[in-house]
Amino acid sequence: MVVAKNNSKCVLSADSYKSDSIFPLLTLPSKLFSKKMFESTNSAPTLEEMRADQEIFNYEIMKWGDFSSPRNLLLALIGELGELGQDIRTYTYCLDKDGTLNNEDGAVAGNNAKDETVAGNNANHITEDSTTEDVLVELPDVARYLICLAHECQVDLGALTSDRKEIPCCEFTESFWGEVYEQALSQVSLPADEEMDRDFLRMAFSVTKAMDIFQWKPIERNLTNLSREKQEQVDQILKLIFSHVVAMASKYSYDLPRLTQEKIEKVKTKYAASIGKLSKEKVINSRYSHLQSFPGSPETPEDLQSYPLDKPVKDPNSSSGKLLLDLVSCAGLLCEAFQWAKEGAGVNISEAKHAHISHQMCGAVHTLQNLAQNHEVVFSLAFQRKMRMNGNKYPVNLCSGSFAKYSDYTHEGSQNNEAAGNNINAENNGASSDHSEPKIFSINEAASFMSRFVEERNWNQYHVNPRNLCLALVGEVGEVIELFISSASDHEGFCKERLGEELSDCLAYLVRLASCCNVQLTAALLHYFP
Repeated sequence: MVVAKNNSKCVLSADSYKSDSIFPLLTLPSKLFSKKMFESTNSAPTLEEMRADQEIFNYEIMKWGDFSSPRNLLLALIGELGELGQDIRTYTYCLDKDGTLNNEDGAVAGNNAKDETVAGNNANHITEDSTTEDVLVELPDVARYLICLAHECQVDLGALTSDRKEIPCCEFTESFWGEVYEQALSQVSLPADEEMDRDFLRMAFSVTKAMDIFQWKPIERNLTNLSREKQEQVDQILKLIFSHVVAMASKYSYDLPRLTQEKIEKVKTKYAASIGKLSKEKVINSRYSHLQSFPGSPETPEDLQSYPLDKPVKDPNSSSGKLLLDLVSCAGLLCEAFQWAKEGAGVNISEAKHAHISHQMCGAVHTLQNLAQNHEVVFSLAFQRKMRMNGNKYPVNLCSGSFAKYSDYTHEGSQNNEAAGNNINAENNGASSDHSEPKIFSINEAASFMSRFVEERNWNQYHVNPRNLCLALVGEVGEVIELFISSASDHEGFCKERLGEELSDCLAYLVRLASCCNVQLTAALLHYFP
């Protein structure tokens, strides 16, 4: 599907849709930006001018070169995505006619959490009267971090449909924003009959595609430590993300060029007086200074009670779309906590940040449980089955000390995945079981199992870095989103077993992140969701 300019107006040509595009996710026509917006996009600074402006400020003025690694910028982008999801989620709840959750009760995801800060429900500026510009206020931050990330990775966002260019320091193809919109809408078109929350989830899913490349090791500027194939994947993924950002702005008549430039100017003003005095890490810590530690902080012994994986949730009727927004928000805000941290920094985190991390983890776990129960998935059995499958996919003798994907070791594991969990239900109904079969029914048991699993494979060297685990978690959240994008739960194509597997992988990384950050997850969950 391409967009053609005709007498200063934009016209969609549905019969020219490119079926072989690298952006095949969406196919229905989008609401086009108006003639007025089209004219304003061509009067805004070009994409290249925005990139150059940020580069001068970050490198020459603020001396932030050490912070501008690809992984830092990706974590920052995901953090802003989490905040955007939080605002959309809050707005969605504000509009609920049944009053499940409004902006005044402070609960998380309709789950009636004991503490209103769980899942970072701080979007108090969002009400039922909010405008699109209010709700999408974080979209320019997503865009500006994406512009910086693309520059660091030598990806030319000014030419969304061109091949990767081999140049020493990547600039963007000079083009007005109107032309950028045309290119983006030729690749991604958001269904006109779907609402903002689902459009956001499609954009979030495009971001999660980068996790396989970035999650387990630092990526050098210009991607010099990646293969040509991986470089091309990064090129396609970043262009896909940018196309989604632009398509979303277009559909909701959001003046992305103007508002992104305004945000860049605000950032410059905000930090101009702090040159050489305040690091980005300190700025991030200051955001959480209002949060209080919960009774299960590292100074308090672990509560002897267990927190069951199948504990009934208090609001089992929340829609899947809203729960996915909660999950993306929690994962994104966890990434935000580590976006400027040094590689390998784990347990040495401030008390305020520790409280923030605990809140987000509790919100994420509770959302996983809610999703499982909404779709009649027995979480404990699903987790047991998936961990057995993972054991077959990652045999100790083949994968010890390596972060490579299971398919790089052997195909035997994938061939036996189905057989791996066939006897779980029978064994839990009284049949004899193998002594190695994991019996996992609580958060503590899940954490203990994952600790042994990782240690046996010599993976602790990767799991001591919370940034690795956050990015891995985001990747698994993307797998959950994909299930709901590709099919609806009431349609024939939806697979509950697959949902249980993906929810289990999310939980596995959450308990590992809790261990890495000294968060006593059981005590925290018992505090917030007694």
